Amino acid sequence: MRHPGGPGVVEPVDAGLLRIVSGELAVSDPGLIGHDPRTVPVPRGEFPVTLSLLHTTHGAAVAAARVTFLDIPPREWDMALRADEDLRVLGEGQFYGVGVDTGTAAFMDATWAGIEGPLDDDLFMPLESRPSVELPGAEPEPNLIAFRAGRGDGSYPVWIGRTDDGQVGCVVVDFQLHRA
Repeated sequence: MRHPGGPGVVEPVDAGLLRIVSGELAVSDPGLIGHDPRTVPVPRGEFPVTLSLLHTTHGAAVAAARVTFLDIPPREWDMALRADEDLRVLGEGQFYGVGVDTGTAAFMDATWAGIEGPLDDDLFMPLESRPSVELPGAEPEPNLIAFRAGRGDGSYPVWIGRTDDGQVGCVVVDFQLHRA
């Protein structure tokens, strides 16, 4: 893989199991919970979260984060849209994305996003030395898995990987570290 930081190697990293209790995934900056997250209807249960770390001569950064709902390769990809967003108004290379203002993004159950206030910065201190952190909820409550946003603050597309029959197989946040 070619990257401005020189040659790169991508390493998949297990970030834990995400617990969805409401049937709706929320993708948000955990420091801005409740500020209009990207949401996707998904199955209820516990699902693996995987980070793709891009290692270059300048260090490692999270290139993408994925939560997998079905162990079936996606056949098509849709951008996660809000009701008022229209793909037809976007130009080449444009996207609707999740806003990040704390350098961190997270996967969580939509009920967590709706009932919790912004999280204390001290909870994210571990992100200075590792790429992700889990904030557990007592079972059967939802948890939250937060991860460093590849380039820090900005807006990043959220993609829904669908199976042949249209089911959500995975959801991916692309931190735009390289050009496709």
